[in-house]
Amino acid sequence: MTKITRIAIAAAAAGGALWTVKAAIITVRDAGFDPLEGVFFIGGLLAVVAAALLVPLALSQGRRPLARGAAVIAGVPLLVAATLAVEALGKTLAEELYAGGNLGIAQESGILLCGLAWLAGAILLGSRRVRPRAAA
Repeated sequence: MTKITRIAIAAAAAGGALWTVKAAIITVRDAGFDPLEGVFFIGGLLAVVAAALLVPLALSQGRRPLARGAAVIAGVPLLVAATLAVEALGKTLAEELYAGGNLGIAQESGILLCGLAWLAGAILLGSRRVRPRAAA
């Protein structure tokens, strides 16, 4: 596993973990936990943005520079859009399936789903086996 892959895994896992913990704490408390709530959200956001850049770099290792650049240029907005879509899906599911008054479930389901998705992505990236390319 290369250094860029390890850093991408760490960024994805950190972002996912911070957002998952944030949503879990708010759900358990049924309230915010200022001032640390902002630290968890912003820390997770920065880690996810870094992961959105690093994951395409890690996945495109061994490719020619033009193909690698294209992977990053396409991958970053795709991962950001996917994160936003997962967040919207989590909120929609919570609105449709939950009618209670718990603040964490009602408002943090999108962030929770995003956090879990980034954690799953880190696990998948870590379990990925890279085969050496055949000599030309």
